[in-house]
Amino acid sequence: MLRRSLHVLVLAVGLVISMGCSTEGDSEVIGKVPPPLVDSTWLADDISGAGIVGGAQASLAFHPDGRVAGSGGCNRYSGIVFGDGDDALSFHDLGSTLKACDVLIDDQERRFFDALNATRSYRFQDPGHHLVLIGANGSPLMRLSQQAP
Repeated sequence: MLRRSLHVLVLAVGLVISMGCSTEGDSEVIGKVPPPLVDSTWLADDISGAGIVGGAQASLAFHPDGRVAGSGGCNRYSGIVFGDGDDALSFHDLGSTLKACDVLIDDQERRFFDALNATRSYRFQDPGHHLVLIGANGSPLMRLSQQAP
């Protein structure tokens, strides 16, 4: 329970900091989205090899200004993404809302945020259909399916 509280506190502080760094109507580019991911939204199919909890859809949307946003399955989140023309990808300054969640959904959401924080690269599986986030050791952390526009 203490670990979850600390995790939520860190995410909340990151959200407050990232919100304080922008102004309304600000269109400044703050991150760098790899071109194949610009304006795309993805839904988690598998998080750290444990599948997903039914009814708790985690999502990841890439915005042209370098921001990411979505749902961890219970709480909304936002942050910054950095990537290059190759396969490098990392997420920074992630912050989320602080709603209380069911225990199973809470665990899934923790794994989702842990996977985002550990991501160092990406690859496509069945190009255009699945996005796989990869950790520093080359292991897959999460697989997502592209949401139809």
